Amino acid sequence: MAAGTDYSCFHLFAREEKLPDDELLPWEDDLRQHLLSLLSSAGKPIPLIDWINHRIGAEIEAVQDRTGASIIRLCARHGNAESKLERWFEKLPQDQLQTEELKLRNAIFDFFANLEFDKKALLDDLQQDAGVTSICAHFMPKVVSLREWIERRIGNHTIRFGTNPHGEDVVYLSAEGEADLLTYLQEGSSRKRPRQNENPDPLQQGGQCARAQLSSICSKLTEGAMGKESITYAVAKEGEKYVATVSLHCLSGEEFTGQPCDTVTEAKDSAANEAIEAKLSENPDIETKKKTRGSRKSKRRREALIDVDDPDYWRTLNMFCCRLHKRPNAKGDMTYDVEKLADDQFQATVTLNFLDGIKFTGEI
Repeated sequence: MAAGTDYSCFHLFAREEKLPDDELLPWEDDLRQHLLSLLSSAGKPIPLIDWINHRIGAEIEAVQDRTGASIIRLCARHGNAESKLERWFEKLPQDQLQTEELKLRNAIFDFFANLEFDKKALLDDLQQDAGVTSICAHFMPKVVSLREWIERRIGNHTIRFGTNPHGEDVVYLSAEGEADLLTYLQEGSSRKRPRQNENPDPLQQGGQCARAQLSSICSKLTEGAMGKESITYAVAKEGEKYVATVSLHCLSGEEFTGQPCDTVTEAKDSAANEAIEAKLSENPDIETKKKTRGSRKSKRRREALIDVDDPDYWRTLNMFCCRLHKRPNAKGDMTYDVEKLADDQFQATVTLNFLDGIKFTGEI
């Protein structure tokens, strides 16, 4: 594309939009900030035009105008899709959720109840959860995204969205959402979660996913010196499949690539399996955590031991929090701050970070 042609197209656009020569309009500055943030997060050049065509081509298209200049515009069919989306939402009751919507909300709660790590999850993982996708496919048209439904039908007072340091969309429960999840779990979930993989890898059998097992192994190898960025995953799409590479920053940046898989979650677990096999072959004395069928009875017995009259208050709180989010407490879920007062007295404050930082201060 010739530079003169490109300039001629832009010059016409600038004149129509009355773009000033010495400053950016607010919308231009917003676009500039988004592009800078995107490029900084990616750390490498991005084929923006090709990305638009391949990833969001149903909404935005990149084409050449009659002068040969590249332009982007809304797809003609996008307006029809938007109208269909609005009509679908208008048919829903405004003061309550329909039966299928309640099932979807419960499937989302089940997803959060089964998180292996902290309460924030990748939006992609939620969108590819077997329980969530099966319900969405049953009643939700394709023009409606899961995020759109959550924002318009549940609201951010329950489920919120954000972005992690890698620029990936994350989803998490608010404090009110945590309370709703607890109520849901207390009432009992009647839905059995569909199996993600009909032929699971042997390393995933026993109830612990490969990523959790890899984290446990690395924690032992580093003697607990693990942080949020100690293990990271990068996923690339190859045709209709996903391939993930796991980087063990806690172990000199070793990398392992998994097999092509149907979903992002399976791809990450495949990469984790490759790393697990390598680390176990190098360190055969490492004990891996396994669960057996007989552990259910033990689990019920442990839950029954939670006693509010137990003088070991730390143990009681720890076990209660484990039951609250249905997983072992992770480092940082609860923190204690102790202040030394006059006359050699002390006062402690416990912060429940997994519940939006709720604090409780004890007696002196």
